[in-house]
Amino acid sequence: MVAQEASSRAPVAQAATSVADASKQGTKQRCAGQLCMDYFRFYNARDRANFRALFSDDATMTGVTVVVQGGDQVVEACAQLWEAGAAEAVENATEYPRFLEFGDISVSACGGRGFCQVVVQMKAGEKPLRICDVMTCADGKITDVTAYLGRRVE
Repeated sequence: MVAQEASSRAPVAQAATSVADASKQGTKQRCAGQLCMDYFRFYNARDRANFRALFSDDATMTGVTVVVQGGDQVVEACAQLWEAGAAEAVENATEYPRFLEFGDISVSACGGRGFCQVVVQMKAGEKPLRICDVMTCADGKITDVTAYLGRRVE
């Protein structure tokens, strides 16, 4: 199998083509690598509608701080993280959305899985963490996200 790779050295917060528009081209054509990159793009943009469209209705997420089942529940859990990130930024007089925004994104995909390494700032005054997300995809949707905590960035 051939692995697809995509990488970005900056946060992916710019505007994006909607998932609804992409689905007009056939969701089954959307590969795991593209779904993973869209996950980070829509997450960083706090784009609930397009973020939700990435997930199957029965998607699961096992994260560093959350375990949920259901596409709507995944989005709600992430929305709570977005709110926490905004509060952390305000409390520490930093620019929103510095906290809980993914950067230094690297994605490799093979078959129905995407393997993603990202850097995220979790707390003010602490060094950012490397996190590995493994995403399982089927029929053009993300069906599972599992996050593994890595080491602090030196």
